[in-house]
Amino acid sequence: MNVFKIGLVSVTALCATSVSVVPAALAQSSSTSYQANLTALNKSGDSGNASVVLKTNTNGTFTVSTTSSSPGLAHAQHIHIGGTNSCPDTSADKDKDGLINTTEGDPSYGPIEVSLTTSGDVSKASGVAVDRMPVANADGTVTYNRTFDLPTGVTAEMIGKGVIVTHGISELFGDKAKYDGDKKSDIPGTETTPLEATIPATCGKLTAMPVGGSGSGGGSTAGLENAGIAVAGAVALVAGAGLATRRGLLRNN
Repeated sequence: MNVFKIGLVSVTALCATSVSVVPAALAQSSSTSYQANLTALNKSGDSGNASVVLKTNTNGTFTVSTTSSSPGLAHAQHIHIGGTNSCPDTSADKDKDGLINTTEGDPSYGPIEVSLTTSGDVSKASGVAVDRMPVANADGTVTYNRTFDLPTGVTAEMIGKGVIVTHGISELFGDKAKYDGDKKSDIPGTETTPLEATIPATCGKLTAMPVGGSGSGGGSTAGLENAGIAVAGAVALVAGAGLATRRGLLRNN
C-alpha cells in the first residue's frame, strides 16, 4: 500500500470516528423543558412557579413552588389538559357566587390528566388523593419535586399544552386554619368535602422554556453546539491530514 493509500485510510477512519460524535451529542440534548408562572385564582393571594423537564417521551421531573398558600394543609395540584389550554377569568363564574370552582374552570384548562402526588399513582384517578398531595409549611410555602413516568395515555406533546392548577384556600369561610364551610366541593365523588379544599388557588399555562433559559437545564442547544464544534474540528483535522499526505507523496516522488 503506498503512502497516499495509507493517508486515505487514516483520513477516512478519522472522519468516521469524529462524525459519530453527532448522534451522541444529539441524544444528550434531547430533554424538553416547560415552565409556568402560577398566579392567584379566587383572590387566594397565592403565587409561584412550576416546571416540567421531560428527559424522554415518557419520563420527566416535575416541580411546583408556591407561597402564601394555606399553612399546614394539603394542596391538591394537577396538570390539566384540554379546553382552551388557558386559565379562567372572572367570566367563568357561571353561578355568580364570586368564586370559580373547579368545574367552572374546566372549559379553560380542561380535565385533570396528571396528578402531582408525592408518592404512588400520578394518573387522573388520584386527582383527589389529598393524603398524597404536598402540604404547605407554617409559612404557607409548598415545595414539590418528583420524577416519574407519564400516566398511560398522556404524551409529551400533551404536556406541552398543559395548565398547572393548585387547589385549596382555607381562608374563605369559618376557621382559617382548616378546610371548612357550608359550601361543598363541586367535583363528582367529593360532594361531602368542603369547597375550600378543592377550589383552584393558582393557575399557570406551561410554555416551552427559551433556549439556554434558566431552570433544570433542559431546552438548551449546548449539545448541538458541542457537536458542531467537534465536527468542525474533525473536518479541519481531516483536511490537514489529507494535505500532509499529499505533500509527503509529492516529496517521495
